[in-house]
Amino acid sequence: MKMSSGSQMDLIRSSLFDQLVAEEKNMDDELKILQEKMEPSYKMELLHKYNDLKDATQILLGAIGNLEGVTVTELHNKYNLPLSS
Repeated sequence: MKMSSGSQMDLIRSSLFDQLVAEEKNMDDELKILQEKMEPSYKMELLHKYNDLKDATQILLGAIGNLEGVTVTELHNKYNLPLSS
């Protein structure tokens, strides 16, 4: 039994559609992997910024302590700042 050209085109379209769906899934999987790999570097960038701000704050507290003649611990207590983090 011979297939009509319409049936053949439907099979070709169906096959192409299935291939595109599979390719989309592969690309989604690859994108997920890339996003997971990028995330740690973003966290590291934020951690560096946090540490830079914390260092600058400690420098300022030290300078204020010198000007006021008090310790950094006393300034932490005065301004209700945590003593460790």
